[in-house]
Amino acid sequence: MQDTLWEVIDGELHVSHAPPEPEWEHHTRVVLSHCFARRTDHCRARVGTGPGQGEEKIHEAIEKVVIFCNGDIRGDRFVHHHTARCHCRTDLDAKNGVFGALMEVGMLLSSEDLPTENRWGSSTQSLAKVVGSIMLDLTSN
Repeated sequence: MQDTLWEVIDGELHVSHAPPEPEWEHHTRVVLSHCFARRTDHCRARVGTGPGQGEEKIHEAIEKVVIFCNGDIRGDRFVHHHTARCHCRTDLDAKNGVFGALMEVGMLLSSEDLPTENRWGSSTQSLAKVVGSIMLDLTSN
C-alpha cells in the first residue's frame, strides 16, 4: 500500500510556487480534525485538563499534513504549494514531505486501526480515517 501511495503522489502531485489561499488550510484542518483526530477532538469526554494519550502526536501529524497538502482539497488536482513552512527545495522534497506527512497521520490503516468486535467504537474510528483519506482524494478526476 505504501508503494501505491508513493506512485499516486509521484504521478499526481502538482507542485506550485504560488502561495496557497488561507481558507484552504482552514478547510483541510477541519476535515483532518473531524476524521483523524475525531476521537480526541470531538468524541472523548474532557475529564482532565491536559492532553489525552496520543493527542499531541496526532495534532503534530495533522500539522504536517496541513503544511505539505496545502492546496485546495476540494479541487480536482492534488497540489503542494512551496512555502517557507515546508522547507522544500525541489519537487522531490515536496513529494517526500507529502508522503511522510500522510504516513505519519495514519492515511494507511495499521493493524491497530482495524475494527474488531471486542473493541467498542473501533469501527467508527477506522471509518473516520477512511473518510478522511477519501476527502483528501489524491487522484485527479
